[in-house]
Amino acid sequence: MEAEHRRHALAVYDQSCVLSGQPCEWLDSDGAPVVDTFTRRALLADLLFLGQRDPDDLEGSDVPGDFVESVIIGSGRPALVVPHTGEIAHSPDIVLLAWKPTRECARALAAAIPFLQNAHHVHLVEEDGDEMLPIPVKVRDYLHLYGIERVHEHARLTEQDAGEQLLSIASDCDADLLVMGCYGHSRARELLLGGATRTVLDSMTLPVLMAH
Repeated sequence: MEAEHRRHALAVYDQSCVLSGQPCEWLDSDGAPVVDTFTRRALLADLLFLGQRDPDDLEGSDVPGDFVESVIIGSGRPALVVPHTGEIAHSPDIVLLAWKPTRECARALAAAIPFLQNAHHVHLVEEDGDEMLPIPVKVRDYLHLYGIERVHEHARLTEQDAGEQLLSIASDCDADLLVMGCYGHSRARELLLGGATRTVLDSMTLPVLMAH
């Protein structure tokens, strides 16, 4: 099954190279632990493209169930996670930015600047509790530095069911892209994810740009 999947992936890769006209390189990790090998390669990438796990895909057992989150957390590189269903915009026109003053969100925001600059509509939702910091972090001021002036702000998220709230807002504003931090850590081989991160990775129907 792995060999057949590899042949299919290589065929898709070859077709993509022809369509893009860009120089590409095929890397194969035959026999090596896929998560560790991919994570090491990802350390030198500007942006990762990963696919959301489809629980109904019976042929996807050769890819570890926690592949996406393990690579994002292990590499520290931003990743664009693509949903397994639905259509994807060629260039995101409406972007929803989920913000709270953490390193995860800061890294996701930095990686998303080109997407935000090209979007026609930028929506911002902040998590409750930001105003309690001794030094306020004004994300709108940072966006203005990059020429992103028109930002539609939504009501703050509450900590409870933040993931469901995010996906609901994304649906309401017809977002083509969601930008957020990826929260989690490894403990004795067990990957522990934050509630909102797990909810979004499980239930997303639009591309999500994440960083840890």
